[in-house]
Amino acid sequence: WLLVKDARCEEIATDASSGWGLGAHWGAKLWAQQHLREYKGEDIYLSELRAIAQALQLWGEELQGYNVAIMCDNSTAVSMLLKGAGDRQAWPLLR
Repeated sequence: WLLVKDARCEEIATDASSGWGLGAHWGAKLWAQQHLREYKGEDIYLSELRAIAQALQLWGEELQGYNVAIMCDNSTAVSMLLKGAGDRQAWPLLR
């Protein structure tokens, strides 16, 4: 989902799978990790939100001053991000 793109916009693509793990891509930078034991089997929208949160934590300082477009293929995660609201499990990831 891309809402607005301008010259000061950086795009980060994130993704998660229910079986292996999660990751992100920004320019030439890649990050991926296997699911931690406590997150295996969680709903996929939570894994997708976790990928976004971890990518922003990882690259947040470098992205200061930019608009950031997050590419996410999970409509539930996108809806929660756009509304700034979600269920009890999602709240820690939406902050």
